[in-house]
Amino acid sequence: MDKLQHIDDLLRKASQVPANALVDASDWAIIEKRLKRRKSRIYALWFFLALSVCTTSALFVVNQINSKTTPILTQQEKNIDTPTHNHPNNTTTERLTDDFESAESITSTDTSPVEPLELASSDPSILSKNNQRLQPSTSNTKLPEAKALVQDLESSIRQAIEKSHIPLVVALESKAPNFAFDAIYGSAPLWLNQDNVIVQSNSKPSHLAYDKSHWETGISFTPSLSSKISGVNKDLSGFINKSYNTFVANSESATFGNTFGFNAQYHPKGRFFYSSGLYITQRAEQVDYNYTITEGVIKTDNKTLDYYTLDPRAYVDVNYKGSNSYHFIEIPLNIGYKQPISRNFELRTQVGISYLSLLNSSGQKGNFTTLRLDDLSTLNFNTNHIAANLKSGLYYNRPRITLGLEPMIGMNLTNLQNRSTSAILDKPYSYGINLTTNLKLFKQ
Repeated sequence: MDKLQHIDDLLRKASQVPANALVDASDWAIIEKRLKRRKSRIYALWFFLALSVCTTSALFVVNQINSKTTPILTQQEKNIDTPTHNHPNNTTTERLTDDFESAESITSTDTSPVEPLELASSDPSILSKNNQRLQPSTSNTKLPEAKALVQDLESSIRQAIEKSHIPLVVALESKAPNFAFDAIYGSAPLWLNQDNVIVQSNSKPSHLAYDKSHWETGISFTPSLSSKISGVNKDLSGFINKSYNTFVANSESATFGNTFGFNAQYHPKGRFFYSSGLYITQRAEQVDYNYTITEGVIKTDNKTLDYYTLDPRAYVDVNYKGSNSYHFIEIPLNIGYKQPISRNFELRTQVGISYLSLLNSSGQKGNFTTLRLDDLSTLNFNTNHIAANLKSGLYYNRPRITLGLEPMIGMNLTNLQNRSTSAILDKPYSYGINLTTNLKLFKQ
């Protein structure tokens, strides 16, 4: 027996009777030897895994330590004045050296874009715009004077970035202590943030994205849930049937509506913007009438109702289930504010008023006096309406397109029914999710 997989056969033979006739002592010795060898292999495997993990961890720690260590200076470089370079509390801009003789060339008030400053990787000198090397001073500049020079240089850089919005790209490979930005790793450009401080970032700061005006136009669709707020006209309240709330009002509920149309937005410089558009807006209500009219009514001169009992043969069964809808043309006028939350996402909030013109209405509604069904197309509704709207949500912002997803609510501020003819006054409203796709046009 020379293979471990034969153990199963031996054990199967050993389980039979008589066992000694099928398995001898030499077989058991081989089995024991194989098991010990397998156990040794398991120990070796675990030792190898532990060694690999320890080695990888040690290399990672060493690499992290080395990456945070400043370059070692040669003896020749140590002879150069380095008071500001070795100070542990200096900021990135303060680590510019004290002997930057040609810093005054950057303090020019010229409004042209800032040219990148390249730091030589092997020479402590700096290449100027005309490829002329600016040699560092070898004199010992005092620390207060060095800080003043650095502050003047930082102010000049800040002014240049404010005017041009061009990043100051700095090569970071120089080993010269007087010109090294050893606190920065990588090649990310420097920007001026909203607090007027130079920062390092690979992307353009969000506040610079609002320094140009533009137009946006696109399509909006808003699935919504529509309902109404009902009130009573005090002048005609006496004509409301005593069973109106039980039979009619309690049988009306919210249902789904929608808004669809084209929107236009003007974004001037800054965070505020203005929006309008042209929409088809639907307000709706769900009705489920199921009652029997057993009493008749008579209007009196003092604007009240007298009731009398109907003959059972004159009872009226009202059984109707459906959706009443009101369609408007809507023209909103909103003012909005946008707040960036990342490079490509921003929050937009809009509030304003809308003009609505009633196009048509369809469905049937219980009469507030007789309780019989009236066709909506025959009722006297107001044609012109004013509504308020509020929406706020998340926008995905790209250079040429924006996609918006924002909860919204819109409510009529004027009554749907005419006060001169109706004792019940409704103000429809809807709330839903506005989906917007806009193209950016006419950038200035």
